[in-house]
Parts: sequence; C-alpha cells; structure tokens
Amino acid sequence: MAEPLTDAGSNGLRADEYRSIIREIIADEIEKNKAVGRIRAKLKRLKDAGANLDAVSMLRKLGKLDEDERVLRLEALVRYAGWENIKLFEPGVDPAAQQAEFWEEGDPDIRQGHKDAVVHSDGWNSRLAKGSREDNPHVAGSRDFQTWDQAWLDAESDLNAQGNTAKVASTERKPRAKRAKGATGPLNDEIAGALADAGVEVEEAAAD
Repeated sequence: MAEPLTDAGSNGLRADEYRSIIREIIADEIEKNKAVGRIRAKLKRLKDAGANLDAVSMLRKLGKLDEDERVLRLEALVRYAGWENIKLFEPGVDPAAQQAEFWEEGDPDIRQGHKDAVVHSDGWNSRLAKGSREDNPHVAGSRDFQTWDQAWLDAESDLNAQGNTAKVASTERKPRAKRAKGATGPLNDEIAGALADAGVEVEEAAAD
C-alpha cells in the first residue's frame, strides 16, 4: 500500500507563522483583560459614588441605538407600562423637560468632553458597521460633525491597517506539502497533481 501524502501544514501553515500569530493573540487577550479590568474598576467607582448600575447598563444599551429607534423603544416601554399599570413617573412630571434640566447640571467642560466621547464613539461604530462617511448626522462644519467625521476616518485607517497586515501574511506564506521519499502510487500521484493545480508546492522528503 502506498504511503499517504503528508501535508507539511494545514493549507501550508508553518509552525513559526502559527506560533507568531498565537503569540499576538495572547498579547491581545492580555490587553483585553486589562481593559475589562479597568471598566470594572470604573463601574465600581460609579457604584460607590451612588450610581444605580442597572440603570447605567440600560442607558448604555439604549445609547447604542440610533435616535429614532431609541425613541420608538422608549415610547413602546411607556405604552406597555400603561397597559400593565406599572408606574414609571410621578404624576404631572414631564420626563423630557426634566431631562433637559439634568443635562445642564455640572461643569460645562466635563459635559462637553462627555459629548465629544459619545459622538466619537458613534462615528467609529458607524464605520465598523460598514456605514458611509456621508451618514454623518450632525450639522456640517459643527464640532460634532468634525468629531464624528474624524472618528469615522480613524476607524477606516485601523481597518485598512488590519487588512494590509493580513494581506502581507497571506502573500508571505507559500503553501507546501511533503510526501515520503520514493512514495508513489495512484493515490499519491492523484493528490500531488491536485495540489499542484491548486498552486501548492509538493516536495520530496529527504531519505532517512
């Protein structure tokens, strides 16, 4: 029986390339864990300062929706609460007017910094979601417009860099396969021919 063709690596993947990529993944996982740790520490600071973390979590989820979807969801929430007789607001309170008052509280510089971060996040996420640069929802020339646009461009640059890195790795890797010295036969020859047609270099192993 003919000896089977031994692939030098899955689809030409070499040990050094595999280990290098895994090493990068390990480093990224460490950075991810550090980021998660920092977020947890900041959430603890919020809790210690008196924040309701359940409300914060709900708001973060709502904040990721576009404005129309967010308003529709909240309108549905108020409607369903009415149907179930679940109290959400004190009688006579106008939530929209109260929210506007809350926005004016605090240091103006900190408020603007928060707004910049939110707008930047929106622009970044828009590009990650394959949105167009023309989707910028802010008034042309305004601070929010420029912040959103720069975030979109930053995300575009990062995505291009990642794509170029993957392309370089792909072109540097040359698929190869190896079979034992002198191994022949219909099965080996057929597989070797198919690999050659696919651009995989087949080499003979050195004699023992």
